[in-house]
Amino acid sequence: MKTRSASKAKPAAPSRGRRGADSHFMAAGAVFVVGFLWRVSLAFTCRAIPDFSDMAEYNYLAVEGVFNSHRPPLYPLFLRGVYALSGARQYTTVFVVQSVVSSLLIIVMYWTVSRMWNKRAGIIAAALCALYPNFLLYNLTTLTESFGVAIVVAMMGVAASRASDRRKAIAQGVVMGLGMLLKPAFLFFVPGLLIALKKRLVFAATLAFVLSPWILYNAMHEHKLILVSDTGAVNFYMSYNPEAKGGFVAIENWENISQLDYLKRGLDFIRRHKLRTVEIIHAKIFVLFELGWDRHVFRDIVPGTWAVYAAMYGYLGMFVFGFIGLVRRFRKAHAPLVYPLLSYVLLLILLSIFVVRFRSLYEPLLIAYTGILFAGAADTRFDSVSPPRSARRAGRRRWRFAVSGRA
Repeated sequence: MKTRSASKAKPAAPSRGRRGADSHFMAAGAVFVVGFLWRVSLAFTCRAIPDFSDMAEYNYLAVEGVFNSHRPPLYPLFLRGVYALSGARQYTTVFVVQSVVSSLLIIVMYWTVSRMWNKRAGIIAAALCALYPNFLLYNLTTLTESFGVAIVVAMMGVAASRASDRRKAIAQGVVMGLGMLLKPAFLFFVPGLLIALKKRLVFAATLAFVLSPWILYNAMHEHKLILVSDTGAVNFYMSYNPEAKGGFVAIENWENISQLDYLKRGLDFIRRHKLRTVEIIHAKIFVLFELGWDRHVFRDIVPGTWAVYAAMYGYLGMFVFGFIGLVRRFRKAHAPLVYPLLSYVLLLILLSIFVVRFRSLYEPLLIAYTGILFAGAADTRFDSVSPPRSARRAGRRRWRFAVSGRA
């Protein structure tokens, strides 16, 4: 027979772990909402006309519906799809779509860093991703950087997942294939992935399958074998020539010279001018430490002085803390995330030009390790699990008995 008190017993309070999980979920949700609203509001209020430099060429390819072997097809196809729905050169629609995609990265960043370290680090990294100035500003351009960052974060998410080795290799092959069809520089990620992945042949086969339609298109229209773009040797020569300083160098009528000739010219310059080559590489390394202000791209986008300083010094702080976090908190399990980005930086410095804009592809890793560094300063549970309080008390008693000589 149930007593009166038993019939009115209160339900058990939620456990401490459940309350912690709920609070982490609510914090991550709040970060996402703030990041989403900020991005979309900037997209609707931006009045910039991104129709100069590389942005003009992307707009031209999208409006005219043509392709060439100089630019991979993915971003012009995206612009063409947006223009087909909203009208040609409706840049606000482009900004909004890119801002929505960029907002989703906040969730992926939280999930990825939570897997790498813990949920606290995931929340910090997600907050940094939501507020990072460069990630906000590249959404307001018609450049590949916004989607390039999305692909890098997707690659990090796949690497941090608990999928089987075969599924990871397939997923990374698809992600890298899309990345190379968006931006040729993603080719520099491949050596790091080949080192980190266990199913290398599966990855290579998947990557070849994703790239095959574009390779066949170029074979039929250009009558030559092109992996993603025919500008690789030109960029190599831009990096190593008498006027090179590590960045862009204007070359008149560069299409009239074969890629093989550009490659030979660059190699000949390296052979003849070894000291000058070292100076060029040093100049490109210094780009890693420059202030994060892409003046040429952001000149008509940044609304005020505060945003200029945020873009300039935001990268510098992220680089310092992210590098410290990488050095102090790197674990062997992080290798599939870190090796591809390290290979990207190394090969970019050695084989191509290097400008501020190209740093965007490794900035997600800096954000991840900045979050891990700040979370690790307050919580080191990843390194060692603290024993229960009763066990610690028992250990102290045993130590006092040993010191006093009592059994």
